[in-house]
Amino acid sequence: FVSRYREITKNNDIVLEEIDDSAQLHEAVSLLQEDLHKRPFDCKVIVQSPGLSLRADENMLKQLVINLLKNSIEALKETQSGNIQLSASELDDQMVIKVEDNGPGIPSEHMDEIFTPFFSTREDGSGIGLSFSKHIIRLHGGTMSIWSDPEKGTTVTIRLQK
Repeated sequence: FVSRYREITKNNDIVLEEIDDSAQLHEAVSLLQEDLHKRPFDCKVIVQSPGLSLRADENMLKQLVINLLKNSIEALKETQSGNIQLSASELDDQMVIKVEDNGPGIPSEHMDEIFTPFFSTREDGSGIGLSFSKHIIRLHGGTMSIWSDPEKGTTVTIRLQK
């Protein structure tokens, strides 16, 4: 497992192509429909305007969004009325993608460690989702930040150059 993770993160070959950001977000959600329907919560995809696109590696971007959605789904498993919102918008020359949930949030004492490979706040977690996601963003020259509040949930914000 560790050697496979290292092998994946050493691969810096990305294939940049013009992709429809809206289609990518909807496809990631559709791939997780079974997980989304197992729990009593709502998942919305909000795209600022049709036709938003960016140059990115399609498979890596899809994997990134799936990783973040899975984290939100897992965070909401004990929540009675959970909500996930996946959104995309343009801000200046950047594409901004957000994954927001109203789960219990990440404890403040763990915020400095969440991107550390193999660190997980879940007993059954592998600890590679966020570190791998950040690796994907770095390969694309973007940034990823996380805001979390135990009373309000968690928001992951990704910024990529268009």
